[in-house]
Amino acid sequence: VVHLVTAADGAAEHYKYGVVTDDSGNAVYRRETPAEAVDQDRKLRQAWAAHPKQVVVHNSSLYGFEAKVARATEAVLEIARSAHPSEALRAKEVVEARQKKA
Repeated sequence: VVHLVTAADGAAEHYKYGVVTDDSGNAVYRRETPAEAVDQDRKLRQAWAAHPKQVVVHNSSLYGFEAKVARATEAVLEIARSAHPSEALRAKEVVEARQKKA
């Protein structure tokens, strides 16, 4: 379980609610106020707390959204590597071979 914490918790300046425009330019409606979003987020996180592979990706105003996505991606890759170690090793070898050629 990879849980990306709501922007309302730690990056409130990026949390939009009501009738807003999403990143693709579409009008969307988000009902939850920032406080409601934080409350729901914490409840959801607590509901999954016992999961052995729960990863919580927090917001960081210092590094921004791209860093949050990178941390989430790395969490997924870590899970994949541990579930499929031989494939992960082969992928690493392929990447290293390509880097040597470059």
